[in-house]
Amino acid sequence: MNPTHDQLTAYALGEGTTAERDALAGYLANHADAAAEVAAITDTAALLSREFAAESSAPGLDPQRRAALAALPIPMPSASTATPAAKRIRFPHAVVWPGLLAAGLAVVVMQSPK
Repeated sequence: MNPTHDQLTAYALGEGTTAERDALAGYLANHADAAAEVAAITDTAALLSREFAAESSAPGLDPQRRAALAALPIPMPSASTATPAAKRIRFPHAVVWPGLLAAGLAVVVMQSPK
């Protein structure tokens, strides 16, 4: 038996059928390197579980700070501030395409045989 990393991870996390777990337990008894990998996976899973538990129990904003943030005025941009000139700067198709067309035409003329 040569277990894959997925099988070792499943064993370390307590997953799999009883037959699979018994077969892996026998393998791990004779292979110290695989047993060390299972121990490392188990330690990592325990560390992640502790950290996620601590993260989810972290307090949020207290009610006073939440109320203070809710009272702050937040300016919203209005649609009337956009001018036609501003739209032209954001969308310069009318300026870019003629220049590209002229450059392409110049390349074609210069490449034509004489």
